[in-house]
Amino acid sequence: MLNKKNIQILETTLRDGSYPIHFRFTAKETSLICEALEKAGFRLIEVGHGLGLNASNCGYGAAAEDDETYMKAANSVLKKAKYGMFFIPGIGRLEDIKLAAKHNMGFIRVGTNVTEVEKAEKAIKLAKSLGMIVSSNLMKSYVLPPKKLVEKAKKVESYGADIIVLVDSAGGMTPNIVKEYITLMRKELHTKLGFHGHNNLQLALANSLTALENGVEIIDTSLLGIGRSAGNTPTEIFLLVLKKMGYDLGIDINATLDLGYKFIAPYLVNIERLKPLHAIAGYAEFHSSFMKKVFLAAKKWNLNPRDIILEVSKIEKVNVTEQLLDQVSRKLNQIHKRTRVFRLEASKQILSQDKIAFSIQEDLDRIISDMQNISSKLGKTKVFTITLTSEPHDPTIILPFTIESDQFVIGSAEVFSKSQISYILPKIDGKVDFILVDATNKETRIDVYKEVKSLVQRSALKFFNGDRVLISAGDAFVTQLSPGRSRVLVIGGNNIAKGLTLLLAEKGYDVYYFIGDGSEDIVRSMNTLVDGPERITIVKGETQLKDILEDIDIIVGCTRHKSTFPLRVFKSNSYILDLGIGSFDSDTIKSALRKGVPFYRVDTRSALIGEITRIIETHKQLTYCIGKSKMGGVPVIGAGMMGEKGDVIVDSITHPTKVIGVADGTGHVIYGESKFQKRVERVKNYIFELQLRHLETTDL
Repeated sequence: MLNKKNIQILETTLRDGSYPIHFRFTAKETSLICEALEKAGFRLIEVGHGLGLNASNCGYGAAAEDDETYMKAANSVLKKAKYGMFFIPGIGRLEDIKLAAKHNMGFIRVGTNVTEVEKAEKAIKLAKSLGMIVSSNLMKSYVLPPKKLVEKAKKVESYGADIIVLVDSAGGMTPNIVKEYITLMRKELHTKLGFHGHNNLQLALANSLTALENGVEIIDTSLLGIGRSAGNTPTEIFLLVLKKMGYDLGIDINATLDLGYKFIAPYLVNIERLKPLHAIAGYAEFHSSFMKKVFLAAKKWNLNPRDIILEVSKIEKVNVTEQLLDQVSRKLNQIHKRTRVFRLEASKQILSQDKIAFSIQEDLDRIISDMQNISSKLGKTKVFTITLTSEPHDPTIILPFTIESDQFVIGSAEVFSKSQISYILPKIDGKVDFILVDATNKETRIDVYKEVKSLVQRSALKFFNGDRVLISAGDAFVTQLSPGRSRVLVIGGNNIAKGLTLLLAEKGYDVYYFIGDGSEDIVRSMNTLVDGPERITIVKGETQLKDILEDIDIIVGCTRHKSTFPLRVFKSNSYILDLGIGSFDSDTIKSALRKGVPFYRVDTRSALIGEITRIIETHKQLTYCIGKSKMGGVPVIGAGMMGEKGDVIVDSITHPTKVIGVADGTGHVIYGESKFQKRVERVKNYIFELQLRHLETTDL
């Protein structure tokens, strides 16, 4: 039976939990979480770099703060709980332990591979002499059988360790294995025992309970299980299970649940909790610190990293070298080939089951369904764009495939009549988050605003300029294909050609603008808008065009009308971009391709995503950020709002998280002026209290 008086949790969120966020817990977060954990009832709280003292200075990844800052952050708020840090001999220095003692560090965890405990002697003895509780963490405990491990444990016990921790570094131990180790340790050792588990086989909780049932007093846990590799035993679940078994440790479970949800859950959004490699590493008892070396070997020998892990772990688990990995991989390469899991025959059967749409309605239903599926699974915002065209290739609505970005899943339709707008809008309204309609003033002269406003009631309706998307796409292509000063030929007399010409000229490109029989006044006007020397040269007629072609680096066609003249001469290292999709005849395309000239058809996806981001982020800014209010009795304005001199500027009026500066009354920002320091501090305190109130309230 468990003795609840002896059970303690060592909360390691701020140390082991720093691994998946690259050791970026700030001093502010450390103070807040330490204080909240203490108030919830925790009495042992571990902080700092995941690999312990001095790790930031040894090439293991720089933490958000230095060691002393973490010490101060924890020590400044804790009254009842003790804070501690990790120490690995060879990374940490004895002087780091002395520094920690000056900042009242209550405990230290000296971690060594279980085969190398002798390295811990000096650190353990020094920390003991400075009054700290000392834990000896026997890393990779599983590499020694129980009897051999106990022999090593007796050594650290003789050095003065107060706690000896069985460490399942790879998350590969099972409850029966844990029981075997702990039973013998409890029988042979006189110190307190601890257990630190990882969740690679999803057994961290079961192993922790087994450890407790067999004599361990201290269990390591972390909020939501955040930690290295597949994570640790989840603090919240461990507490709930203990309570279900009849053991109440006096820790506020609701507060703990809120802490994990409010502080840690946002960090886990982009963290894969159980990769296939995590599971294999757990099974093979293979430490995640060797993964980079495994990946390099896998790439070199064209092997599955999992096969390498399984084979290497049969030979070595403590110090896996590149030489060993290379030897094992070479042998595996001769006998192993990567398994092809998804057979082509099966894939064909699956694809053959997809329904083919025979109507616009069916096609639209499929696109909306796809968007909803992706949004529900990945949390992406649903956006539907409608583009107006005066030159339909077909009298029906065109519905291209959906595209995705990190934030959005985007469906689109190309229409050319008022009736098509009236048909499509009610069918997507309310099924997507945003509807963006192309309001470019095209030849159709459709009054877009009047047409669509009455048809959209539930989705957010916004407008964009399709020509600007094409111009942005063309600019990105040109500037990335040829980032230096180059000669660009732009063909076309429409707004796209004019906009691209002006944009490239402003960036220092020499632009040759072919307008056929168009007016030269347009080019003269554009040159007056460009600072510095004239960058735009007018090209009229085929004769002038042929004279310059051999000097042109990039040719951009901006019209949907095929060129009435053939282009047959190209500079050897030039590029061609069809921005209008139809600017060049088939003979020109064939001639360029045969001569090896790269010929691009514009892909507007990235430019469209950029335009959507700009519109929706502006919508959010106007809705949530910009405005005027008072915080702590001080006049404040949201960033983007004009204010009077002395108004404090915050990042958001509705959900403020930081102070940006102080308004000077003319649109500029004052930074660090002592005259307004009291105002700024009052607003900062208000925001801080607001954040604390948010943490204390939950509807989950």
